Order: sequence, then C-alpha cells, then structure tokens
Amino acid sequence: MSNQTFANQAATLYTIYYLNHILIYRPFIPYPAISNDPSRPRVSPMGYPDFPFPAQVICINAAKSSARIVEAQMKQGFSNIPNLIAVSHISAALLITSIWDFKAKDRARQGCQSEDIKPQYLQTTQVLMEDVNVFLKSLEYAELRWDSAHLSL
Repeated sequence: MSNQTFANQAATLYTIYYLNHILIYRPFIPYPAISNDPSRPRVSPMGYPDFPFPAQVICINAAKSSARIVEAQMKQGFSNIPNLIAVSHISAALLITSIWDFKAKDRARQGCQSEDIKPQYLQTTQVLMEDVNVFLKSLEYAELRWDSAHLSL
C-alpha cells in the first residue's frame, strides 16, 4: 500500500481482528497431552472434553496470519506499537505452547507406533518457529522505546 497511514491502520485492524480470534478461541484449547494414555480424554480449561470446533487450529492460523501482517508492516514501519506488543506477546506464546503440545503428541505417538513421524513434526515446528521469530524481531523493534516490549529470557 502506498499510503503509509492507511497501511498502518489496516495492519492494526487486521491484527486486532486476529487477536480477537485468539482471545475468543483460546479458552477452548485442550490441555496438552501430559500422559501417554491415549484413552484419557483431553479436556479444555472450560471443561469440555471434545469441543465441536478445532480451537487450537483456529488460534494457530490467526497467529500465523498476524505474523504475516506484522512481517510485512515492519518493513514499512509500524505506528501502533502497543497493538504490536500485545499481538506479538500473545501470538508468540500461543505458538510456543503449540510447539510444546506437538512435541508431547509426538512422544505419545512414538510410544504407540513403531514408524518414524519426525519429518512431519520437524517441518511443522520449523514453520511455527519462523513465525515466533517474526514476533521476537517485532518486540526487539519496540524494545528501545517501550519497556513492556522488553524480552526477559
């Protein structure tokens, strides 16, 4: 987009839209698979064992879409830094917990099956880590002026 003001406004509106998706569907994501018992149902924090829609997939797709928007807008300059910080923190945390969940599922599958599923797992985690790196770069961008963007690892 050639007009910088409209580009920043559009990026802000879309990231808020995807952030709302995450905030609405996140309570329905089931807890990570802690045990290797596949017969034990995974229950969401709201207490629903099998919710009728894939909340985790919806949240991951919203976070990935936010990463694409943030990445494109960072090249032109992002003016709404508080929105950038909120989207980056929440989306990166969601993606990292999803990676942990994929690792737990992979360990559970390895106990049940003899075939190797590593290539699919590695490809999924690499794609998610690229999006996490986009959010980390955006937080580093905002860190110089905003204390709430500071990464304390």
